[in-house]
Amino acid sequence: MNDVVVKFNREAEMCDPRSILSHASEKANEAYFTLFHLLLYVATEDLSIIRCANQRIAAFLQGRTIKTVCPNLGHLLVTALISNDGLTEDLTIAIIKETILRNVVWMLDSKGAGMAELSYLEPLAVSEYRFIKTFQASRTSYRLLMFLGLFSRSVRIPGKPLESIRDDMFNTYGGPP
Repeated sequence: MNDVVVKFNREAEMCDPRSILSHASEKANEAYFTLFHLLLYVATEDLSIIRCANQRIAAFLQGRTIKTVCPNLGHLLVTALISNDGLTEDLTIAIIKETILRNVVWMLDSKGAGMAELSYLEPLAVSEYRFIKTFQASRTSYRLLMFLGLFSRSVRIPGKPLESIRDDMFNTYGGPP
């Protein structure tokens, strides 16, 4: 599901700023809602999927955040959408912190952003260069986090059972509520 957001993000960055992206944006949102609806349907039919989602979220919140336990934070975000509690504030903060930590390794790695110069710590309290480069290298991660946060708030009403959300989505043919 996150591939839809990441692909749209990459395409948007390559487009002429004067082009109209609203049609592509609407299609990306439709695709995401449809995929979520399918995932929600499968998860509510096979409750072991929801139990597994709850266990993964609990493990992450208990500090088991290393890549061998949680290799993909994007998958964890999707997992949160079908967990009993959804994307809570505590989980959101934990995911943001872990994203920032993982982005550091990615930024310095030649296979990632290749910004090895950021390994040098300036003697200044604030480095404008570091802020700009770190933000530029992390845009896709931040956009994915923002999209999933917004998506979660529009779909996962706190306290609303997953079965009820699924039924509401059936009424809108998999579209937004």
